[in-house]
Amino acid sequence: MLNKEVFIKHRKNVFTMMLDNSVLIQFSRKKEENDVNSKLDINRNYYYLSGNLEFENIMIITKNNNRYNEMIFINPYDEYKAKWIGAPLSKEEIIKSTGINNVYYLNSFDNVLNNILSQYKNEMEESISTSRKYRDNLRYLEQQLEKNAKLGKEMVANGDGAGADKQAQKMKELKEELDKVNKEYQEHEQKIKETESAYKNLRQEISSMKGDLIDTANSADKLNRYYTL
Repeated sequence: MLNKEVFIKHRKNVFTMMLDNSVLIQFSRKKEENDVNSKLDINRNYYYLSGNLEFENIMIITKNNNRYNEMIFINPYDEYKAKWIGAPLSKEEIIKSTGINNVYYLNSFDNVLNNILSQYKNEMEESISTSRKYRDNLRYLEQQLEKNAKLGKEMVANGDGAGADKQAQKMKELKEELDKVNKEYQEHEQKIKETESAYKNLRQEISSMKGDLIDTANSADKLNRYYTL
């Protein structure tokens, strides 16, 4: 069995390739009734990232403002399953074998994922607030530009050439600042649109999954994908 450091490195490498404000959800595989000693049938992407060979587990990696976070969801102990097909690894064993410290039971997946989405939503709302500040700053700069243009014309009319030159220089600086802020604002607005669209798409897709996520292989297939928020 490979050392957990190998899989930690795999996850870090994938993280560097993820876009900022994105979520990677990876499902191991639903266990079918006729599966016997078929650990090699675990989803290869899941194994590559976790090193875990258990069925019906889910792993999440998030990249939020370039901050890394990872978690894994596992089956709780079941006495019947333990007797007939073997007990699942405990939380402590998962931590030791994968290097993932945030371990939850599968029944908490919905709540944890909703918390992640809520965090993204809150940050999106903060971004909208930042947009308002950009707009306020743009209005202020435009007012200052108009005010200084009027003052410069008055100086020219009064024969104050030196004062008019200073005003012209000041207007040039204001115009440069206005262009800079406007460019930042447009880039910020574009990012908000992309984030909001991806967030809505992800919520709709998750809502369309009926029942428990481990009930159908179809749900598992849907979860094996990468979302940019």
